[in-house]
Amino acid sequence: MMGVLFWGDGNCGGKIPAEIQTKLSQKVKMIFDTSNAFAALLNNGRVVAWGDGNCGGKIPPSIQTQLNNVKMIFSTHYAFAALLDDGSVFAWGHENWGGKIPFDIQIKLIKNVKMIFPQRFSFTALCNNGELIAWGED
Repeated sequence: MMGVLFWGDGNCGGKIPAEIQTKLSQKVKMIFDTSNAFAALLNNGRVVAWGDGNCGGKIPPSIQTQLNNVKMIFSTHYAFAALLDDGSVFAWGHENWGGKIPFDIQIKLIKNVKMIFPQRFSFTALCNNGELIAWGED
């Protein structure tokens, strides 16, 4: 069985908390990073994150419960966005730099996203109808 090994500054993702390490013992499909955090997409479509909470290293419980059937994760310098199989999007990390999707934008994204394009401090979603919707810092 292959494991995931990390080293470096523990506050920036170099040390994996025990509860996350247990989840990483499941098969990891891909690993993504921000400036100081990591997120792993597991083969079962779930997501775990660790590192600096301001950079996406801690997924809020309200979002964690929604992260089922994740298709892909995207990252800015300080935030992650997860695209689900049904076209829904959830983001976490620094709320000014893409980690919080404003309510009026979240409504437009519900089951409507085809692809996400990350920039340094923002995300842009390509919707199924061809509309582009962005959030985060300009």
